[in-house]
This record gives sequence, structure tokens and C-alpha cells, in this order.
Amino acid sequence: MAKHIDKPTARTFWKITDGIVTHEGYTEINQVTSTGDAATITQSVNPATIYFALPDEGWLEENVIYSYNGDMLRVVQSHNRTIFEPSETPNLFDIIRPNTEGMIWVKNEKIVIGDKRDHNDITYQAINSFTTREGQTPDVVPALWKVWTDPEVISVWVQPEGAHDAYQIGDKVYYPTINDQAWISKINANVTVPDGDEPYNRYWEPFNE
Repeated sequence: MAKHIDKPTARTFWKITDGIVTHEGYTEINQVTSTGDAATITQSVNPATIYFALPDEGWLEENVIYSYNGDMLRVVQSHNRTIFEPSETPNLFDIIRPNTEGMIWVKNEKIVIGDKRDHNDITYQAINSFTTREGQTPDVVPALWKVWTDPEVISVWVQPEGAHDAYQIGDKVYYPTINDQAWISKINANVTVPDGDEPYNRYWEPFNE
């Protein structure tokens, strides 16, 4: 029987100790984390409370996990610690950051679908899983990011340019103006006009606030 089962509502970092063996990692939203009867689990949305801090110098072994400036770092290949920031040495470290509000976009970070990052005072949401790279900021790679809008705020419908800014299930819009009917999307990747006529009423339905 499992000793502990948990489905987190935010990216969660964990450490499981089973006798003298320690397992470390992270769990995405709604993924299951479980342990056996003999294991002890420690978990948090803050990597700094789970993993040892990255040392300033010395030998680092491949696959060992550290915390650094509030992020989780996994050593990609064994090496002597350098003076360079982990974000400057993507061949040496994977960077996994908390998925919380107000996170600034940085290069060489592992991103999963749904992550939100801020760039030039705009919040973007990832529509693919990838690693960020120098120069590939959210505003120049629309195949990877879309502008995030608060689902509680209803805006006026605009024609999507493609999959990166298409409406998803549950998105709400006014059409054709803010003074007209509100609509809610019934499908993902919705680029149709919510005017209620065939075939579009299969993709939208009226939303009454």
C-alpha cells in the first residue's frame, strides 16, 4: 500500500528518502506523487526548502539536484563548478523554476505547457514544452507562447492569427462589441466567429454573467 499520494495544484519539488537511498524530482500540476510505506517524502513549491544549495566551487556530479536563487538545477554533466551563472551554461545544467505568478522569462529554462512567464510587462503562457534560448523571447516565437489573459476578465473577440492565439475551451469573449452577448468556447483551437449562426454555434454558446 502507498504511504502517501498527492496531486498538487502547483509545480511541486520533492525529496523521497527510503532507507539510505534518496530520490529527488518535481511533479507537475495534478500529477500523482506517491511513496511506499518505508519512505519519507518532503515536498514544497520552493526548491530552496528541498534541495541543497549549489556550491560556489568544487566538483558536481551528473544528475545531482541543487537549488539556486529559488530555482531547481539538475547537473547535466559532471564538472568543476565555474564562475558562470547556470543560465549561461546550458550544457552543464537544466533549470526548472517554480510555476508561480510574476516569473520573468529567462533563457535556458525548461518550460512545460501552461507555464506563464513575463516579458516586457506582458504575461505569456507556453503552448508547447521546450527549453528557452537566447533571443527566442515570447514575443518573437508565437509557435511557443501566447499572450495570457485572465480567464475572469472577458474581452472582445478578435480573429486569431493561428494556433498560438486561438481560443480554448472555457475562454469567454464579447461579440461583436463589449456591449453585446458574451460567449464561451466549447472547443480548443477555436478560430471561429461566435455569432451563433451555423456552423459556429457548435463551437460557441452564449454565456450569461
